[in-house]
Amino acid sequence: MRLFFAADIDENIKEKIAEASQILEKTNADAKFVKKESLHVTLKFLGEVEDSLADEIASKGSEAVRSMNHFDALFKGMGYFGSPRFPKVIWIGVQDNGMMAEISKRLNEKLDYIRKEEREPEPHLTIARIKSPRNSERLLSSLKNFENYEFGKMTVNGIKLKKSTLSRDGAEYGDAASIKLGQV
Repeated sequence: MRLFFAADIDENIKEKIAEASQILEKTNADAKFVKKESLHVTLKFLGEVEDSLADEIASKGSEAVRSMNHFDALFKGMGYFGSPRFPKVIWIGVQDNGMMAEISKRLNEKLDYIRKEEREPEPHLTIARIKSPRNSERLLSSLKNFENYEFGKMTVNGIKLKKSTLSRDGAEYGDAASIKLGQV
């Protein structure tokens, strides 16, 4: 099964992101926008793993965050990865005093035997993946309206181990395990 750890997003924040996505979609850029119900912050991608390892992975995830307390996260600003000529990903920033990056770091330490990360964690919320440079200029021009926009603030009380099933319509996500922060 395909697994990753993530932080879910509150519904009111998802709604504001969906509204922004609709505005960006009007640029007719060659982009695949993430469905509102699928929005999340990926903390550690594990990829394909044996089904028999799911419980072990959930346990390691719990060990990684058990000493951490809940924290607030502000979803603010929009940007992109890639070049201005061909952006690859549109994202929303996360301001949380480095807490999600710390969770990612701890998950990496516990689970690097499954998938080792080569880069420092940079938590963000992906809202679109760009397929080609068509209308990129229009997309990035529209994106500027959201560079400092506040989508909302929420308290992060836990993380989820998610399973991902790929289909022609995109990835479908389900929860494999819920892990509360601060379970010492």
